[in-house]
Amino acid sequence: MGKKVYFYIQVLSIDVVLGACASNLFLAKLVGVNLGVLDVLSLAFAVWIIYTFDHLLDARAIPHSAHTDRHAFHQRNFRFLSVCIALLTFIESFIVFYLPTDLIFNGLVLGGLVGGYFLMLQFFKGAIPYLKEFSIASIYILGISLSVFTYNDFHSDSFLWLFLSLFWGMAIVNLLLFSYMDSETDSKDTQASIVELLGKFKISILIGFLLSILLIVTLISIFFSEKITIEFMLVLVMQAMLWGVFLLRERNRQINLLRALADGVFMMPLLLVLNY
Repeated sequence: MGKKVYFYIQVLSIDVVLGACASNLFLAKLVGVNLGVLDVLSLAFAVWIIYTFDHLLDARAIPHSAHTDRHAFHQRNFRFLSVCIALLTFIESFIVFYLPTDLIFNGLVLGGLVGGYFLMLQFFKGAIPYLKEFSIASIYILGISLSVFTYNDFHSDSFLWLFLSLFWGMAIVNLLLFSYMDSETDSKDTQASIVELLGKFKISILIGFLLSILLIVTLISIFFSEKITIEFMLVLVMQAMLWGVFLLRERNRQINLLRALADGVFMMPLLLVLNY
């Protein structure tokens, strides 16, 4: 039963949605911004719509039965998921009427960037493997911070920028790790991948380098802060999870455990949010 529940959570990107909402609430609490239910619900719907649409595009581009659970699921349920996207988009269009004008405007700007990303997928496919992780991580960070910046009137807050930078770096590492673990199935499904282009060795060096930089920045920040805050401890735990996946990445027998660990990284802020 537990495996079946996790299967649906993973293939339907529910874990991504929960992680985005948890990170959004965490950043809001960090700078004292109070978010409403509709703010978080709007983000949840937007994240699910974008990720599911992206997976449907990938699934449709595979000319045979996909080798990954997610793409195979989206192939089998293409019409149903398309209807779900249309329905949630319709509901989202009503939710935005109850949001502040500034947030709606900023959301439309971000929506334009997302639209540009999907156009880039169609017209610049050769560049996608190099840009995918960077683009998705950037859109993710913009999405989870949009309401926080809007309600904070875009006031500069060094603490917020620091954590956003750390989250952005961890998002890139997380995506690179998934690309590494999915490299064989991506190759079978003719999916463009940065791992296929650069090779596992170079990607391993890149991931190790990024994780080291993130750890150094975090430790330096702790050293210069007045005290070791629970927020910094959370970031260290998230980085430790990424290090664990990275160091055990070649253990194929534990691939499901490693994927679950990587999936759970951005859900960790939820523990802190519930404790505030």
